[in-house]
Amino acid sequence: MKKTLNFLTLPIVQVLVLGIGSICFFLLNRAGNEFLAFIAILIYVLAGFFYSKIESKKIRIISIICTVLLLWIFNGILSALSLSDSINSMGNLLYFVFLSDPFVTDIANRTLDLINIDTTLYTVLITVFSPISVAITVGSGKVFEMKNKKAKIILFILMAAVCITFLILGIVSITQ
Repeated sequence: MKKTLNFLTLPIVQVLVLGIGSICFFLLNRAGNEFLAFIAILIYVLAGFFYSKIESKKIRIISIICTVLLLWIFNGILSALSLSDSINSMGNLLYFVFLSDPFVTDIANRTLDLINIDTTLYTVLITVFSPISVAITVGSGKVFEMKNKKAKIILFILMAAVCITFLILGIVSITQ
C-alpha cells in the first residue's frame, strides 16, 4: 500500500492541480492564468515535500516516467478532442488543456504571439511542455532533501519569489 501511494504521488498532484484549477477558473471567472499558475506552482512545491519522502529510487523513476507519459496522453487526447469540438461547436474542451498545467500555459501565453499562431500548434506546444510541472515537483523535492543549509535557503527564497511573482501577476490580472 505504501509503495502504491508513493508511486501515485506525482499523478495525484497533476489531478489535484487540474481539479483546483478547474474550480477556481469556473468559480472565479475573472481569475487570470497567472493566479492559476501561482496555485499550481504552490501545489507542485508542496508536493515536492512528499516526493522527497519517497525512499525507493526505482519507485521515483517509474512514477516520473508514468506521470510524464500520462500527461502527454491526457493532453494529447484533450487537444485532439478540443480541436474537433471547436470545429463542431463551442470548443469548451480546450479549457481543460489550459487547466491541466496553468504554469506551462502562462509561459506559452507570454512567449507566443497568440494572434498569429494556429490553435493546433498551440495545443501541441502545451502538450509537449506539460512535463515541466513534473520537473518542478521533482526539483523542489530535491531541494527538500538537500543537506547544505545555505543552498537550501537560497533555493527556497527563489521558489518563494517565483510564487509571489505569479501571485502578484494574478492579483493584477483579476483587478483589471
